[in-house]
Amino acid sequence: MSDQPLNRMTPAQLREFVSVCVAQRLPLLVTGPPGGGKSDIIAQGVADAGADSIVSHPVLSDPTDAKGLPWPAADHQSATFLPFGDLARALAVTRLTAWVLDDLGQAPDAVQASFMQPVLTGRAGGRQLPECLTFIAATNRRADRAAVRGLISGDA
Repeated sequence: MSDQPLNRMTPAQLREFVSVCVAQRLPLLVTGPPGGGKSDIIAQGVADAGADSIVSHPVLSDPTDAKGLPWPAADHQSATFLPFGDLARALAVTRLTAWVLDDLGQAPDAVQASFMQPVLTGRAGGRQLPECLTFIAATNRRADRAAVRGLISGDA
């Protein structure tokens, strides 16, 4: 890697950085202008790391997509969360995988918040995510006027 600041990477540098982060299972947030190739560069970096990917589009999601559907427990006194879709796929991974949250900044706050638990704690709906799973979020910047609402803080 070069001495280039992390906020000013060339596409080749970003691709390499994504690959390193995925290999080390480090979460990553990639920001940049619309049409800059973020999604393609992330996909290339994930492939360079020899990893699989799950690509979600939180802007089209519901908060239950990151947690699961509330479901009555057998005792009928409590509930659990039933994983489905990308969450079910993420829980089942057995090899290095990057869960890519594309256009996260365009998602409503409630959806962003629902993804914070798995990103920050490695847990979703009371279940531990596999250690071979990492997260990459991508977003445009608010100044790009691409309907980005901003990112909520994970430490609220």
